[in-house]
Amino acid sequence: MSAASPPTIPIERLPGHPQFVHLSAVAGALDIDLRYPTANNFAGRVLYTHWDCAWLRAEAATGLEADMGSGFDEMSERSHPALHDDHLSRGVLQAEHVQVRGLLTQAMAAGGFGGISTEWWHFDLGDRRLVRQTGPRVD
Repeated sequence: MSAASPPTIPIERLPGHPQFVHLSAVAGALDIDLRYPTANNFAGRVLYTHWDCAWLRAEAATGLEADMGSGFDEMSERSHPALHDDHLSRGVLQAEHVQVRGLLTQAMAAGGFGGISTEWWHFDLGDRRLVRQTGPRVD
């Protein structure tokens, strides 16, 4: 017995469809770089001329936060990446929390940002001390 194929939704029916959200609805939270409706792609020419390709499945756009084990800007020891091992051993954090924090740290590091030991959400670009010594201060 084979599984039934999922339904087909014509691209013209995406506007207003409950399973899809247009990127413009989340544009302020994202940098959007759609390549195929422009010549900036592997082919060097516009590939999608008549289609609006800026759609996400609703669950990819619902704005749900990952469970990091503590809230953003929560000033408690649960927020300290330096204490992950201790928190795991005492059951303060779950392995999933540390895994998601690690993914965030890896993504930020790939962009040149480094985290701090007391806040899982805090990342600086470059060496903090050097930036403070040499960079302009904004008042």
